Amino acid sequence: SYIARLEDGTVFEKKGYDGEQPLEFITDEEQVIAGLDRVAATMKKEEWAIVTINHEYGFGNVEAKRDLATIPSCAKLYYEVEMMDFIKEKVPWEMNNQGKIEAAGRKKEEGNLLFKNGKYERAGKKYNKAADCVSEDGSFVDDEQKLVKSLRVSCWLNSAACCLKLKDYQGAIELCSKVLDCDCHNVKALYRRAQAYMEIADLILAELDIKKAIEADPQNRNH
Repeated sequence: SYIARLEDGTVFEKKGYDGEQPLEFITDEEQVIAGLDRVAATMKKEEWAIVTINHEYGFGNVEAKRDLATIPSCAKLYYEVEMMDFIKEKVPWEMNNQGKIEAAGRKKEEGNLLFKNGKYERAGKKYNKAADCVSEDGSFVDDEQKLVKSLRVSCWLNSAACCLKLKDYQGAIELCSKVLDCDCHNVKALYRRAQAYMEIADLILAELDIKKAIEADPQNRNH
């Protein structure tokens, strides 16, 4: 539940009051403003807090119409928040192997949808979480190893593509290097790392990766 006010005390939104159900949302899914999302992720059950949210974590530099009032551009916001309850997502170590594989596949698909919609930062987070679900923790048996390795590699490559879109070239290099540590002839990883090297003007390393990509797949004319 919360009451949200402007700097002059004007209430522009209420949730969970006057017989209304408390607001339910999933964190890190852009269902509420970034400031409220971050606050909710740190709160405990039945905790109450007064929070000040600057405009860059609120509604930005645009005017926004809410339930009870219009928020001016660049407005500082004040929230009285009560965390009624929450359900915490299972972490990988709480799952069995099948659960980890299913969670990784689900998060990867969510990442794919976000990527298609141009939401590269959120997509990258989904891919990284998917890869974490099937990290090398020694729990996977032989017949699962091939599948989880493929999932990890695919998620790292997709996350590297997000980094390139976001101009996080060092991040792309690190992710592609992870792939190449377990598959030194992976053409996509070589090509994407070469792209990142070119963007940071490391042309010698870029050329090396391009040559390796051509050697690994001489029939592919995209390199």
